[in-house]
Amino acid sequence: MATPQKVDIELSGNQYVNIEPTSNTKKGTERTERAVHFYIEEREKRALIEEMAKGYEEMGKINLSICEDFFASEAEVCYDS
Repeated sequence: MATPQKVDIELSGNQYVNIEPTSNTKKGTERTERAVHFYIEEREKRALIEEMAKGYEEMGKINLSICEDFFASEAEVCYDS
């Protein structure tokens, strides 16, 4: 496991008010760590989903082009015999 690194973040007043009461306790620190890990994992999942969607969209265009290119020859084989 990598060596933990300290991170400083800035929060709006409302965000700080919500987190401050527990931030100096062990449970509060663990909860904050879990929240940050969860956020990072969700962001990575979202990025992967977006990348996959983009790939499917690009492949869809390529597949449509291939189908259009071979439509005429397929029609000859299937319907002219």
